Amino acid sequence: MKLQCFFPFGKMGCYIGKVVPAISAMMVMSGQLSAELPQSRNFELQRLADGIYAAIHVIGGHAICNAGIIDLGDETLIFDTFLSPVAARELLTAAKQLNLSPVAYVVNSHWHNDHIRGNGVFGNDVTIVSTELTRELIMENEPQQIAREREYAKDALVKMDSLMRVEEDPSKKQTYLMWHGYYKAMVESHSMLKSRVPNLTFDQELVIHGSKRTAQLICHGKGHTESDLILCLPGEKIVFAADLVFVGVHPYMADGDPDHWKEYLKKIQDLDIETVVPGHGSVGNAKALSVMAQYIETVENLAKEMMDEGADKSEIDSVPIPKPFDTWSFESFFRMNMRFLCERIRNRTVDKKTDEE
Repeated sequence: MKLQCFFPFGKMGCYIGKVVPAISAMMVMSGQLSAELPQSRNFELQRLADGIYAAIHVIGGHAICNAGIIDLGDETLIFDTFLSPVAARELLTAAKQLNLSPVAYVVNSHWHNDHIRGNGVFGNDVTIVSTELTRELIMENEPQQIAREREYAKDALVKMDSLMRVEEDPSKKQTYLMWHGYYKAMVESHSMLKSRVPNLTFDQELVIHGSKRTAQLICHGKGHTESDLILCLPGEKIVFAADLVFVGVHPYMADGDPDHWKEYLKKIQDLDIETVVPGHGSVGNAKALSVMAQYIETVENLAKEMMDEGADKSEIDSVPIPKPFDTWSFESFFRMNMRFLCERIRNRTVDKKTDEE
């Protein structure tokens, strides 16, 4: 039996997330014990400010990405809806248990499946928001992706279960645990999926004025995908950056544009931000933006060096991870990023020669 490895968010590759402790009853966030917050095996709620919560994916759970709950005053906004509808339903339940205003908005940051599959949990009275291009990409890619998943997810789950049982290395075991949760979420959710595309779209900026706070949805175009949006809460200096930022985890770059990605990060840095909620990994501060840009630049330069030296595939796949990113989780993304960037450089070289001829 061969494990088929597809990127759960995009068109190729594999996803592995940041390890987050499943039990953290003693964690203190903004003066409130997490034990007082609603609990889930799929995500861990962290209170960032009054009425603002980050939902951080727990390794082995079925959320896969991070999400957010924001009380605007008379209405509540959910930022991204996880891979699993069950996890999304828990997120909705958590918002109710927190005694927040009714959920009126759901925001999809981009088209990757781990950020949108929970859309169907929310009623028709809830407005789902994205960029116009993200809506088009969801409609174009989701049916095909679900069909592919039905073909390989069950076998992949069995394979991950086998690997987990025999693996002794703690780091690799965590990797397999992540995959196990991902594939299990797929297998269990396919029969209950109710795909729902956004019904309110914009191109560059949408501002939602609540009685308690203002939420700015901002899109600067390409980055991690063809269209990515962020949620900025200027009053609290918080940004939900989705997959434009990974913290302590190698990002997945092969559906994106590295040049635009770096420019996008600079524009976020220009905002007066103190707290960054990444799409994957733990909550960070403003430095997470520059570190993400540094990662992209470092890996790009390494790929260029290897292409200049005429490195073959085996050399590209075995190159050591540069510091300080060698301590980041799940090096499989780094390998994919190197292959993607080297191929990108190769294609640009061919295109340049063709133009010269």
